[in-house]
Amino acid sequence: MAAQESINPSKPKLNFSDQFKTSFLPMSSIDPVSGQITFIKEREFSKVSKGYTYFQENDILFAKITPCMENGNTVIAKGMLNKFGFGSTEFYVLRPSNIVEGRFIYYLLRSEKFRKEAKAVMSGAVGQQRVPKKFLIDYPLCLPPLNEQKRIADKIESLFAKMDIAKRLIDEAKESFELRRAAILDKAFRGELTKEWRLSQVEILPNLETKIPYGWKHVILSDVVQVNPRRTKLQHISDEQECTFVPMGAVSEISGTIEEPEVKSFVIVKKGYTYFEENDIIFAKITPCMENGKTALASKLINGFGFGSTEFHVIRAKQHINNKYIYFLLRSSKFRYEAKMHMTGAVGWMGYTKLDRKIKG
Repeated sequence: MAAQESINPSKPKLNFSDQFKTSFLPMSSIDPVSGQITFIKEREFSKVSKGYTYFQENDILFAKITPCMENGNTVIAKGMLNKFGFGSTEFYVLRPSNIVEGRFIYYLLRSEKFRKEAKAVMSGAVGQQRVPKKFLIDYPLCLPPLNEQKRIADKIESLFAKMDIAKRLIDEAKESFELRRAAILDKAFRGELTKEWRLSQVEILPNLETKIPYGWKHVILSDVVQVNPRRTKLQHISDEQECTFVPMGAVSEISGTIEEPEVKSFVIVKKGYTYFEENDIIFAKITPCMENGKTALASKLINGFGFGSTEFHVIRAKQHINNKYIYFLLRSSKFRYEAKMHMTGAVGWMGYTKLDRKIKG
């Protein structure tokens, strides 16, 4: 690599007053994810001209120490006062020659392949390992013509820009995800999602007296579900039998599913935990888990049953009642808001104990 760029080039003579303002880049000023400078400090020339790394505008700064090198603390120096600056002694400075596009070398140094190879040759005490300068000097690379180097760098930046746009759109979608889901669930339990179907049934007329869709009726939740039903006797289960176990953390508040169930021996969980069966709904009763939406349908349980946190209510739909309908009701923001209003207990340990809420069904 040394034939294409100078590594740690000599510092020229700099005749400036002690109070002369100059740019300074600590290691922390480099964002390892984006490979960009996040801030530039101003320092008096006398305070940085000795004992720090000198570089010029458009030089490449490459972190040589662990874990900064592996993390990607590599950047092109831009926006420096008077076109030069000083920085951490843990930077190597690479200055491209006139046959090399600086961005081409920059993206090479930031590549995962290069960093893995650099990590393999690090030396020094644990926590203070560094990439030897010789690795950079002797590193072999295939160098395309200068114009092609520029085209490659341009293409990389174009693709990265598209990725940034995609990431921003995804982040915006995540922000609106909860609002959209809440709106869908709210419409579902007001009958709006099936409104067109009802209107197509010509023999059905709107129920003007109750202000709910025809065929619906007001009930309380305990009319259609069992709340914390009695546990099935399990005398036939041996202590060594593996069982599904669901701690509170295993339920995703975003997807409303059991994402990381555990497996424990029956002897460990048979006492002191909440019992539930296949297709039961587990509903977090404690704050902030309830408000966050930790509600899930129990499925794929070992031997059809499982155990979990004592902070779950177990909801079992009665015969002819669709358990998924109840599940989505419990996940709705309207239900969670009303449940929050009825929570009791000490701050930080408030729980929702009553599940006799009136519903439309």
